[in-house]
Order: sequence, then structure tokens, then C-alpha cells
Amino acid sequence: MKAKIDKWYKSNYDNVKLITKMHIARLGKNLDPEALIADSYLYVIGREPKDDAEIERMVYGFIWFELTRWNSKTNRNIFWVNEQPSEDLPCNQNTDILLNIDIESFENTLDRIERIVWDVYYHRGISTKRALAEHFQIDDSSAFLYIKAVKDKFKEYAKTENRL
Repeated sequence: MKAKIDKWYKSNYDNVKLITKMHIARLGKNLDPEALIADSYLYVIGREPKDDAEIERMVYGFIWFELTRWNSKTNRNIFWVNEQPSEDLPCNQNTDILLNIDIESFENTLDRIERIVWDVYYHRGISTKRALAEHFQIDDSSAFLYIKAVKDKFKEYAKTENRL
């Protein structure tokens, strides 16, 4: 399987790099496209795709996710606040400075239930009320309230740490 993935990357590397650069430029990120492609390679190797079409979907899907989602590995500890505000972000982005949030310190302020919700929401990337409701097998309104409570607590933490 690794040989098939290596062959795909070798024959499509220039195209993947070009598309990655275009996405990075369009989104206004300051990232190294080759590092992102290397991360996509590790991601694909760990998933064992069946054919070339699935490899292609995984590569481009991974790159797009890493560039657009605030809770991706690439963006996990840094929030780019000069972009458009997103409803997924648990903080206010109305300033144009780069925030470095110490996630571990924030997690220490959470109680047991909030920490479980935060882990699923932030670390696992389940960030919609429906997905969270399905994950915990609860109703949508309860999932919404859990997400809102954790986001509000995050906002308060950021304010008290003079991060906003």
C-alpha cells in the first residue's frame, strides 16, 4: 500500500503543491506548503486508501481541513484573528493581532463535564450541535447548550488572560 501512495505523491506532487499554495494564498495564511503536504502524506499512510481516487480525496480533503478549520493540527494553538469571524471559533476575532492561547491552562479551569465536552469539541473536531448530540446520544438543544457554555468559558478565560 505504501508503494502505491508513494507513487501517487511522486506523480502528483507538483499539482498538489500548486493547489496548496493557491489555497494558502487565497486564505491569507503564512504556512509552508511542503510541510502541509508532508502532514497529508502521514495522514494518508495511516488511513490505507484503496485506490488512487481515494488517495486524491484524502490528500486534498486533509489540506483543505488543515487550512480552514480552527481546530486543525495546523491551527490548533494559534488563532488567526485577522480573518473573517467564524461561528466555529470560541473566541472573538475582532482585533487584528495574533493570539496565542495556552490551551492546557484553559483546560485546567474546566470541570469534569466541561473538560469532556471540550475534548470532543476541540481535540476531536466535533464542533456542531448535531455531531455532538450524536456523539453523546443527547438531544440537539442540550448539545448546543454544552457547546455554548464551553465557548463562553473560553471567552472569559481569554479576557482574563488579556488575550482579547
